[in-house]
Amino acid sequence: MEWYYLSLNSLMTGGNSSAGTYSYNWAALDSAMAAAASRGNQIVFRIYLDYPGQAVATPQFLINEGLPMRAYSDYGNSSSKAPDWNNGNLIKALESFIGALGQHIDGDARVAYVTAGLYGYWGEWHTYPQDADTSDGKPNWEMSQANKDRLLARYKSAFTRTRVLVRDPLASQAYKNDFGYHDDSFAYETLPGVSWHFWPKMQSAGLTENWRSRPMGGEQRPEMQSTMWNSWPNPVEYYYGTPTENEETSIKTTHATWLINNWMFNNALSSTQRNNALRAQKLLGYELFVSSVRLPNPTTSTNLSVDINLENRGVAPFYYDWKLEFIVVNASNTWLKTLGTTQVNLPGIQPGSAASTKSFSAAHGLSAGTGYKLLMRVVNPMTNGKPVSFANAKQGQDWGGWLTLGSFDVTAASSR
Repeated sequence: MEWYYLSLNSLMTGGNSSAGTYSYNWAALDSAMAAAASRGNQIVFRIYLDYPGQAVATPQFLINEGLPMRAYSDYGNSSSKAPDWNNGNLIKALESFIGALGQHIDGDARVAYVTAGLYGYWGEWHTYPQDADTSDGKPNWEMSQANKDRLLARYKSAFTRTRVLVRDPLASQAYKNDFGYHDDSFAYETLPGVSWHFWPKMQSAGLTENWRSRPMGGEQRPEMQSTMWNSWPNPVEYYYGTPTENEETSIKTTHATWLINNWMFNNALSSTQRNNALRAQKLLGYELFVSSVRLPNPTTSTNLSVDINLENRGVAPFYYDWKLEFIVVNASNTWLKTLGTTQVNLPGIQPGSAASTKSFSAAHGLSAGTGYKLLMRVVNPMTNGKPVSFANAKQGQDWGGWLTLGSFDVTAASSR
């Protein structure tokens, strides 16, 4: 997967709040999807209005209509401005934008996940330190609960196929079970011990089992990224007096499926750093494993049938119900026949559960002979998408991207 930040004003290019009409230009988003897809990857992205240190990203038509914009110097900022997050025209425009975004990309296989974004610094759904705690002398710029719920309600209705993740587990009591969550201070403010850390918030919201049906993700704390792979477990370092947390424990606790580590892709890694990063990567998400196969020999007149026991040895489900496809090759690994596809409820194959038996049967049309092989893959609906690999030694053994289930012979049907 690949990560992208996009400014709202690059996508929402005009509008009239009184008339409730808005215009969009999806070129920047379409370009990101196309670029990632050309590499066989899906995207995860966030859209922002206020990114400290960057240019103002609030659509100009809203500013022209009188949307109050607030300057601030926190986070070293001197360029961006925060809009009035409770302005009626802004909320209405954001609702319309979310609906249009859903119409444009919901179900597009080039998109893995959408982070809700839009509100707050970096689109992270907070305005700290301009928050409800005004004891520091700073004003409260937080969005009201009613307005947060309006945005989340729109996300819920606009995205029925592509999964959406929210930053704050306490963002909404009404919609808390409808989204996945992402921790943008991963392995730094993740684990229990402090009430406002990510997992304690998940516990407070009653969301500790949410990962079974909704994805979890996030970003490695940026200050950690350049040094965290120097050893395994990751070295304990102190930032602002707080020690970093164990990466493996953080992944296993949150059941994270994806994490951002921008530093790795912009710097050369030592062999130790690379190996430790790959070690962490292997802990993330699903690990589909075929533990046993029953593949009886068919005759020329009977179906080819197979039963597989499928396990998930990872920390999270595979969240999309992609199909399984079956083909036959000969002893020389030459393709002979595509047998078809079937859906087996991949999201229902849960980590820690017993193996689930999945069956497939199809007419094969093969001549009597020996040394046939049955291969299986998860069908990536994105054209030229990278394969979903099983954690079996026979993955890719005979055909790239396919798991060899076993060999079989076909006998001539009885003439009687």
